[in-house]
Amino acid sequence: MFRYILAACAAVVALAGPLTAQDAGPARVITVTGEGAVRAAPDMVTLRLGVLAEGRTASDAIDRMSADAARLLAALDAAGVPATDVQTTMLDLRPIREQNAAEPRRALRITGFEAETQVSVTSTDMAGLGDLFDRVLEAGANRVSGISFGLQDTENAMNQARAAAVRDAVSKARVYADAAGVPLGAVLRITDAPGASPFDAAPRMMAAEGAMPIAPGSLRLTAQVSVTLAIGE
Repeated sequence: MFRYILAACAAVVALAGPLTAQDAGPARVITVTGEGAVRAAPDMVTLRLGVLAEGRTASDAIDRMSADAARLLAALDAAGVPATDVQTTMLDLRPIREQNAAEPRRALRITGFEAETQVSVTSTDMAGLGDLFDRVLEAGANRVSGISFGLQDTENAMNQARAAAVRDAVSKARVYADAAGVPLGAVLRITDAPGASPFDAAPRMMAAEGAMPIAPGSLRLTAQVSVTLAIGE
């Protein structure tokens, strides 16, 4: 009986050995990274505008700035920009200090105050962008801190970039497989690295006659994926 048990155990070990070695072997796969990019014309713009005013006292500076800001907001309203697309992003009051030339060793003295406010304005009227700029400048805006372009819906463009990234990865894998002399199998896994990286490129001038020329350019959106494919038998 004892001999039969030993023989059975030996058979189990003999069977288990090759199976374990096969399972622990390296996977026959190729993993590559693919990148895809698409260009799209922007259909929205964000302007960062403001007004800066000076006064002998803090109240004077605030009053003058408030009057200029009111004219700026009225100009935006007259241009058809919805109130929901205009947001105050900065309000600042600071002293103006000067050195007394007759007493250079003494501390700087306050000679007045500066009051500043900035607003962020979003518009989808790309054709009227130059005219909008002219309107706000005429209304008293004397600070322009930035302009940026974007897409109202990036999903469609990003899906095109993702598809291009997968095609790029499969193409690379095919090159590697051919170079190694092995057949390429099915796709086993695709890992998405989400996120778009738009930037202005290929500028084109767009403005009505007489308005400030603006170059919205185009946006480039990119996608990156990691694709794992099997190596065929």
